[in-house]
Amino acid sequence: MPDEEAFCVLVKLMSTYDMRGHFTPDMNTLQLRLYQFEQLMEETVPLVYKHFQLQGIRSTMYASQWFMTLFAYKFPLDLVFRVYDILFVEGIDSLLRFAVALLKANHDRILGHEFETLVEFLKNGLFEHYKVKREEGGDRKEVIGKTKFVSLELTC
Repeated sequence: MPDEEAFCVLVKLMSTYDMRGHFTPDMNTLQLRLYQFEQLMEETVPLVYKHFQLQGIRSTMYASQWFMTLFAYKFPLDLVFRVYDILFVEGIDSLLRFAVALLKANHDRILGHEFETLVEFLKNGLFEHYKVKREEGGDRKEVIGKTKFVSLELTC
């Protein structure tokens, strides 16, 4: 992608998709998203939410990175592309749905971890559920499903 188009995407993310508040000094939008995420957790995955409470795990310890980088900091690129596609089509609230889906998909694994390993798992191992191994020409490749891409016309 040329620099000009990449800059247009950044401008759209900051304005249209309300990402600017993730990076202001008070991070007010990020704090709001983290609060919304915790409320959704309590409603949709109550056992995970209670486990986090018992272990002293707050969403700021792991989900800040998810929302600030749109899951791009550590997740496989194919999964990040899928997240971006959904974000551009459905809007910023899809980040919350994806985050909850990650917790649901890893429900049993999460409940099996204690504080230190749990934080590490939430930051680095959560996406493993989405990896699929397949044999292709004798080589083993890791893929993340078949990704459909959405083409959007972005103008600054």
